[in-house]
Amino acid sequence: MQTERVIKIIEGEEYRIRIEKDIFDKTGFFYDTFIQAKRIFGEIIPHKECCGEEKVNENKVRNENIITNNIIMFTSERGQGKTSVLESFAKSIGEGKENCESSYVMKYTIDPSALMQDESVIKCFLSHLFSEYKSKKEELNKKDGLKKDLWVLRRYTQELLDEFQQCFDAVLYADSGNIGKVYDGDDIDTLSELGDSVRLREHLRSLVSKFLEWEREIEKSISGDECYSGKKRIIVKIDDADLVMERIWGICEEIRNYLSIDNVVVLMAVDFVQLSYAVEKKYVREFEKLIRYGETDTGNIYLEKAHEMASRYIEKTFPAGHRIELPRFEEELYYRYG
Repeated sequence: MQTERVIKIIEGEEYRIRIEKDIFDKTGFFYDTFIQAKRIFGEIIPHKECCGEEKVNENKVRNENIITNNIIMFTSERGQGKTSVLESFAKSIGEGKENCESSYVMKYTIDPSALMQDESVIKCFLSHLFSEYKSKKEELNKKDGLKKDLWVLRRYTQELLDEFQQCFDAVLYADSGNIGKVYDGDDIDTLSELGDSVRLREHLRSLVSKFLEWEREIEKSISGDECYSGKKRIIVKIDDADLVMERIWGICEEIRNYLSIDNVVVLMAVDFVQLSYAVEKKYVREFEKLIRYGETDTGNIYLEKAHEMASRYIEKTFPAGHRIELPRFEEELYYRYG
């Protein structure tokens, strides 16, 4: 016997974001969606680490070249509840429901449609982290009678500031348009800058690790609780990326290149059809002259090639196993009562 699904409609709030209090309520319309998201989250965050237990083998060497995809994508057409599902699931992370989420997390929202022309997802991410740093620093300065020696806190703080500086330098260099600059063998500064840009992901990985470590030590000092284990994950919420068609490719590249790092989980809400179209359009543009001015058969071959390359790129960046298609109200209604 099928469990009945309940859809709640509050007058005056039909078009507003709705945050579910209990996403694992079996009568909820998106219950199956949340269960699927929980399973994927559990694959990204191993259960033992998720529950705060020590790793079984501390001496195990991690292969830095093998990175588990850390993206969970909620996809549907406009008006089907993507944002509500994303926000509800994000809110549940850290509440310990169903023993699948990390106990301590930081959550940041990035809305690509609200970014200025010279802004980027990674700049916004760094800005969120730095704002958190300043807030904690101010709180620390107001606190008297710290439990930890000040020199220890200053050491953590200086190391963190150094990491921030390296990340900002690498981002600014990437924005300067020098990525394609050829090293001529004489300019040592250029070679160093190119290395900084290439290593941006490593800088970000180190920054996040040190940031979480610094946050743990600061909270211990402020609260006096030496048992405080610290926040273990940063949750990045990216909504409505499909609304900025001309920038989707750049957004996808930033997520793939820079946010696919340890201790970060990316939650996305997007119209997958729109995203796929934008990515394919980018590959078609690369073959544009061959498609437009070549022989008919040749043009079709390149058009198919562009479609194939776009499909491979999307599957690698947003694998099917991490994409969750939301149920459609009309289809559910017809299926259950049709």
